[in-house]
Order: sequence, then structure tokens, then C-alpha cells
Amino acid sequence: MSIYPSYCCDSNFNDESRDFIVRINGEETFVHRVYVDMHSVQGASMAAFDLDGETEVEIECNITYAWRYKIRPESLNVKFDYNNRKIKFKIDKPINISIEVNDDIVHNLHLFAQKPIPKPEGITVPPGIHGDDMIVSGKTTVLLPGVHFIGGCVLKMKENSALYLCGGAVLVGSIDCLNIKNVKIYGNGIINLHQYPRYSCFHGINLAHSESITIEGISIVNPPHYSVGLGGCNNVLIKDIKCFSCQGWSDGIDIMSSRNVTVDGVFMRNSDDCIAIYGSRWDFYGGSSNIQIKNSTLWADVAHPTNIGCHGNHANGGDVIENIHFENIDVLNHHEPQDDYTGVFAINVGDGNTACNISYKNIRVEQYQRGRLIDLRVCHNPSYNPIPGKEIHDVYFENITYTGFGELPSRIAGLNEENRVYNIYFDNVTEHGRPIKENLLIGNYTNNIYFK
Repeated sequence: MSIYPSYCCDSNFNDESRDFIVRINGEETFVHRVYVDMHSVQGASMAAFDLDGETEVEIECNITYAWRYKIRPESLNVKFDYNNRKIKFKIDKPINISIEVNDDIVHNLHLFAQKPIPKPEGITVPPGIHGDDMIVSGKTTVLLPGVHFIGGCVLKMKENSALYLCGGAVLVGSIDCLNIKNVKIYGNGIINLHQYPRYSCFHGINLAHSESITIEGISIVNPPHYSVGLGGCNNVLIKDIKCFSCQGWSDGIDIMSSRNVTVDGVFMRNSDDCIAIYGSRWDFYGGSSNIQIKNSTLWADVAHPTNIGCHGNHANGGDVIENIHFENIDVLNHHEPQDDYTGVFAINVGDGNTACNISYKNIRVEQYQRGRLIDLRVCHNPSYNPIPGKEIHDVYFENITYTGFGELPSRIAGLNEENRVYNIYFDNVTEHGRPIKENLLIGNYTNNIYFK
């Protein structure tokens, strides 16, 4: 087990939260301040540690009298004991959880029991805190525990290289992978951009026209734009990362004109779409295909947990977005006041796009604040789309449960005779124990909607 050190001796950077005291097997670990919910930005808390066998966790709440605790996702069924300000429980496997006091979801504690990620071979990290020290060995750079500021705000990766962030290392700035391949960014450290203003538009990690990229283990805190942006990429693995954002357009993982992408084991809490999949946009051209999102937790303080289809190559008749699969996912919130942007599972095609061969399987949605469960529409949104989308077909929903009460009904609708939605399959999809069919609006220009 590794407890990450405190590094707040740096007067230029302090992201400590004292709302919660977290002890792992009796030893106090550092608690970070993270910011959530662009509707009214609030300071929540985050702590992480490397898990090695059964571990006892004790959490002390300093912000209020605690009459109720909740640990989510509820599907994990974490058993705990509590006495006023303290809660105790044991865990024996890596998990990403939210500890909520008195049902408060904006001043909560996010706790990540992480799988240890071994340091690069041949690298020995001395004990103790090392400020902004780093070790370079061949084409691998290791950031030691401490705060690391980047000159020019952006760290540009080179081809066939690796960056390892030790637990307790904080990189203040953005990382770019531009026109390169064979890169790995990994470890249990943090990329933190909470001091960067919204219109600086930095991503946490920017992948553009690149291939064979792995991002594993790290946390990305409060970037002004996407946590991870992909455009024109092939063969990308994003595994076990944790992300927070609190500004407009600060999506989680946005995938444009890319193929062969796997997102596995992530925790996303974003103030815009958690996962968005598009075709052409900016200087990225072509459809997106063969994308898998699995074993993850999604929390949208604003907009969609999942969103497909808005942007494409409208000047040339659109793109095809296909072979997209979501499986074994917990959704902890969806809060969107604008009717056109609702949907835990949203496929809203514009720009001449076709979305097809898409599946959602074994997904648990907990009570959300405002929105709808499913929104499948061919759209013409003037804010984003010069032309309407083309069609949506062959979409599969299997073993989906929403345990709350849907404020808005789910909906399926085409646009006209040429822009339709068809071949949509529902198998064991329920809202508060009732079949989805009882709270679903089926509009015009739709065909072959099946229920099982």
C-alpha cells in the first residue's frame, strides 16, 4: 500500500482540502480540492491511494453534522459503519467511489483505491518528497512526488517515449501528442489545470493525428477544455483515469474522426459530456469506428454522460459513426436544463452523419437531477449543424436499469422521410422497475422499434 505525501509546502500551488480527513490503515493521506458543477462551482474533495490487499479506510467529516452517509455507485454495495463524523469500511479491490454526507453531491469526497502501476524498469525513486525533481532514463521521464510547472504551459511528447507520474506528483499544465506514435502516459500522479482560465482552452491531454497511445492511471483535475481530446487518432487505450471539470465545454473524453479506441475503468465527473463521439471537426476528417467504453463510472453535472453524432463533414455529406459499444457502466448523475441536450444515452446526429451498430449493455443509472434516459434523434441544430443528420439505425439496449424517476420521457424521432431512425432494440430496459416502453415517446419517421 502506498500513501501519497503532502507537497503543499509550495506557496505557488495549494490544492489541499480539509473538508475530510482520510486515514488508510490508520495513516493519514493527502486530500485534494477539486471543483465540480458549472451551474454553481463548488469545491469537492478527492483522495487516492495504491491498494495492496485488504485495507481499512476511516473518513472523518469536518464540514457538517453527519446524519446520513451514502457510498456510490450503489452497485458496489460497500458496507460501512459510522458514528456522527466518522465512517469506516474495508476494501480489498480497486474501486472508484463517492462518499456523500447528508445527500450532498457537490461537497462530497471522491475516493480512488488504485491499482499500483509499477515504475519503469531500471528506475529507482528515492524516498521522501523531492519538490519538482525528475528522472530521465532513455526515452522515459519520471516525475517524482512534488509539483511540476511546465514552461510554456504545454509538455510536448516525442515519438516512442513515455511519461510516468509517481503517486504524489502533480503536473501543472497540459500534455500534447501531435503527429506521433508509440507513447505512454501513466502512473498514479495528477495533471492539474485548475489555475488555467476557461478561454485558454487547454485540454488535460491532447491527442491529434497520433497512433498507438496509452494513457493509464492518472487523474486530470479541472482543465478548461477536454480532459482528453482525440482527433484523427488510431489505436488508443485510456485506462483507469479519473477526471474532474467545472467549466463550460470542459468535456471528459471527446473522440473525433478516430478508430480503434478503448476506454476502460475510468471515472469521469464533468461539466459537459463525459464521453462524446463525433465525426469530422476542426482539422480532423473522417468517421469514427470501433470504440469501446467499459467498466466505468460517469457523472455529468451538465449535459450528457454519453453523446454521439453531432459533428461531421457537412460539406461532403457527413460521416459514418459506427461500431460503438458501452458495457458495464454506472451513471451517477445527468443534469441538463436545455431540452435539446438531454439524454443519458444520446445519439443526436447532425451534419449529414449516420450513426449505426451501437450497443449499450449492463448499465446502471442512478437517480439524476434533470434529463431523460434515452434520446435518439436525427437533428438539425442551427447552433452546430449547417445541415441535418442522415440516419440512426441498429442500436441495441440490453440490461439497462434506471432506479430513479424519469423527469422527462425517453424519445426516438426521425426528421423526415429521408432522415429516419430504425432498427432499435430494447431487451430488459427499465425505469424504476417499469419497462422503458411505458415512458418512451416514439415520434415520426421511425421504423422497427422492438421490445423484449
